[in-house]
Amino acid sequence: MFPANLLGRSRADVANAAGVRFWFNARMRHCAYYVPRWPGVRARLQAIMIGTAQLITGVDFVCIPARDFDAMATFYGETLGLPLIKRYGTRRGAEYQAGNLTLAVMRTEDFGGTFSPNAMPIALQVDDVAAAREALEAKGVHFVSDTFDSGVCWQAICLDPDGNPLSLHHRYAPKDERPAAP
Repeated sequence: MFPANLLGRSRADVANAAGVRFWFNARMRHCAYYVPRWPGVRARLQAIMIGTAQLITGVDFVCIPARDFDAMATFYGETLGLPLIKRYGTRRGAEYQAGNLTLAVMRTEDFGGTFSPNAMPIALQVDDVAAAREALEAKGVHFVSDTFDSGVCWQAICLDPDGNPLSLHHRYAPKDERPAAP
């Protein structure tokens, strides 16, 4: 990983800190360089050298506010069957893995906030919305919408024990590779 003190430095300084070595081959009349094989260093160095380094590189987790942490932990771990990744120390919080997204269930007051459920659903990917809905309804999960077709996907919206909306989601249309025109 690049040291934070190199941000804003010259490209040569960044390259040197990353272990890149330049040399000139007089016989072949060209410059050559070596980039070490550290994880991700090639892509980061290339982005910095051509000036396209991205400030935000991903999403680490999404917070789900909780009032009744024990009920929420049971819901995400047992009802939804998501693997528990980490339980927090003295504060009531836990992380569950949903595919490529980590859901951080946190008792809001333990982290200095005031509880308010999320206004918009988190879309949880499923293979079959109807089958997933039937299985969750059998476990007592409350749905606030019918199963609907948005034109690109099937969805059904339910609530967790503290009223946070979750969408069972299955995309059937291919994702558009181009950004939408403004």
